[in-house]
Amino acid sequence: MKDENIIVRIPPVEHMVAVKLGLPVDYKNNFDAQVLLALCDVEQVIEVIQENDDWAEMVLRRVQKLIGRLQNPNRLEHILALNSGLNIKDHVKKLQYIERKLKS
Repeated sequence: MKDENIIVRIPPVEHMVAVKLGLPVDYKNNFDAQVLLALCDVEQVIEVIQENDDWAEMVLRRVQKLIGRLQNPNRLEHILALNSGLNIKDHVKKLQYIERKLKS
């Protein structure tokens, strides 16, 4: 066994959110996006999305479904958000803001 150094590079949180918002809408991606979006600069997330080819289209296709699942008290996304202390109304407003900015 040798002692070896490993370098791990972690992208900025805004890049992680941008990716998660464009991925298929499932509870894992939704929860990751919820938690990470609470930690980052929303304007930077929008910039990252807009800088990456057609990623804005992917986010726009998924954001309404994400919002709907988050607001539905019977969905796992809603339950996870509540259990993590997320303010669902504020989070939905952020998602709607992102959607508006991407459409303009």
